[in-house]
Amino acid sequence: MMGPDDGHSNAAPLVPTVVVPNLNNARFLQRTLDSIAAQSVPDLDVVIVDGGSTDGSVEIIRSWAEANGARWISEPDGGQAQAINKGFRMARGEIVTWLNSDDLFPPGAVSRAIWEFESDPELDFIWGFCLLIDAEGRPLRIGNFDARRDLAELRGSRCFIVQPGTWFRRSVFDRFGYLDESYHFAFDYEFFLRMAGKVKARFVPDVVSNFRVHPSSKTGSQHGKFLPEQWRAFRSHGGRINSPFVLDALRNTLVMPAVGRMTRPLRHLLWRVLGLKPGTKVRVG
Repeated sequence: MMGPDDGHSNAAPLVPTVVVPNLNNARFLQRTLDSIAAQSVPDLDVVIVDGGSTDGSVEIIRSWAEANGARWISEPDGGQAQAINKGFRMARGEIVTWLNSDDLFPPGAVSRAIWEFESDPELDFIWGFCLLIDAEGRPLRIGNFDARRDLAELRGSRCFIVQPGTWFRRSVFDRFGYLDESYHFAFDYEFFLRMAGKVKARFVPDVVSNFRVHPSSKTGSQHGKFLPEQWRAFRSHGGRINSPFVLDALRNTLVMPAVGRMTRPLRHLLWRVLGLKPGTKVRVG
């Protein structure tokens, strides 16, 4: 992974802010915070926004914040998007992101983000590869291996960006506003759609985040609730009926369940028709 010393230097490096939303996630929280502390970025601004946890999270947050100079609050909120927005409004950095309290930064991830933005003062947004890990931190696969290189393509498809691998300038809030708090599952996708085709964006071909997949996460326990919000966001930003999004949604919600009930020969036939490799497993909402 490249860093700020790989052919680029700046006497006054950009200050990055990481917002960490949390609610009763003490099981993974310490590892998330430790992955931030391991970034070795001297001016890293960390804001932890807890939703009033009762599982011991606050004790972890208090101890870590005192040791690492982070700011934090713990109070009830109206959902994850609202919690993240609180953190954004507290941000001191010129570039910002949020890291959910069960995800991780790999070594050098924040330095890479700083380097990208310092290299191009006109750059507004970056995203990169995300490694999916299990509850114990074991690698599973790249979560967005088929990531497109042009953010504008987001307006014609479902989300190909995994949020923990994103960074953006704080100035985009002045142009596009904060996260839409009426969304509870697809607020990141809706936010990215607002910027798609209207900002200078760059894909970073490195693993810049680890996304934890486990049964108690939103993705694992409430997967079926994502698609309606994704569809709402897609249509709100000019998505077309005859788009890859619709074909993908139909395949996941109608075709693949039927495939699962068919005999093996017919499954192979449909896999071929759909252009999938035999044995492909598709998560159904």
